[in-house]
Amino acid sequence: MGLKDSWNDLGTAGKVLVGLGVSMAVLLILIPVIIIVAAVIASFVLGISSGGGDVAVAPQASFSFEYEQTTDDVVAVVTHDGGDTISAEQLTIEVTDGATVEWDDDDGEVTVGDQSSVSVEGGAEVSLVWHGDDQTTVLARSTAPASES
Repeated sequence: MGLKDSWNDLGTAGKVLVGLGVSMAVLLILIPVIIIVAAVIASFVLGISSGGGDVAVAPQASFSFEYEQTTDDVVAVVTHDGGDTISAEQLTIEVTDGATVEWDDDDGEVTVGDQSSVSVEGGAEVSLVWHGDDQTTVLARSTAPASES
């Protein structure tokens, strides 16, 4: 007896039971999927996935590096070329030889055109680092030219 014959022999009550069984199986699979999708969408809409919005975001600013050769060493001059105004307390200039210098600014804010400098050895990597509440971000990086000795 084939599948078609057995289906025809079931009668109305049997067909209803088969339909209910298939419907229950589909519901048991779909309900958890719907709940998971709803939870993911809700977390993005409510901002839960980004930590509630209290995370400090690194400033968007551009900086350039110029190097001046002195008799003793190389001086790296870092210039704020554009973008966000940044608190001077949050910026440091870090050199691969271990030297770390805070941004030197009189008014406490680093705005377009402001400069700060640090003495470095030729070939050293110089990084401008922003220090937020829970994170640090390198805003710009450059390598000093080799010393002319």
